[in-house]
Amino acid sequence: MFFFSQHLQLVMGMTPFQAGLAELPATIATIAVVGIVGYLLTRLGRGRAIATGLGLSALGLVGLAITEGWSTYWGMGVSLAVIGLGVGAAMTLSTDAVVSAAPAERAGAAASISETAYEFGVALGIAVLGTLHTVIYRASLTIPEHVSDLERAALDDSLATATYQLPNSPNLLAEAQHAFTFGVQSVSLIAAALLAIAAVVAIRVIPSVPETTPPTPH
Repeated sequence: MFFFSQHLQLVMGMTPFQAGLAELPATIATIAVVGIVGYLLTRLGRGRAIATGLGLSALGLVGLAITEGWSTYWGMGVSLAVIGLGVGAAMTLSTDAVVSAAPAERAGAAASISETAYEFGVALGIAVLGTLHTVIYRASLTIPEHVSDLERAALDDSLATATYQLPNSPNLLAEAQHAFTFGVQSVSLIAAALLAIAAVVAIRVIPSVPETTPPTPH
């Protein structure tokens, strides 16, 4: 989402408000999935249900990587909804697993550990994938020889800098947008691979005995 918001505004030309609306499918799907996590838990068991959510998120990221090269939004909107469904299911069930594993008097501490792990994962993901995106963006950026040092520095810094400093250079901006999109697509596929690995770990590590009662919302 960190890269996708920039893609919507700097590549597709949306306003911040339009970009926020465009990201709503993921949020709505994350909320809506609460209605089916109990069914997944009773039918699949916790490990397989969490793996299903992670795998669904991976498929959504692959779809996002494909549709980010399209000129229309709808393919990306569907992919975001798929990601939201998967993330919502995996997060709800994994949080419940952590809290349920602790005695009742330690539920608050268990919830805090779960939240800390989530926040650490978000920060680590932005740091690592952000660095990868920057590397891919700069590696795929083709800068003509005749550009000035100022233009070259703006392009090499980021698409946001280039957009701000080079508004009258459409050809250079188009090249930067192409490199940025390629970087986002590549990082989306890397994230999908990481989620697929996490799904395999979930199946192997987390028990999958179907439960008779749905998880308690926390």
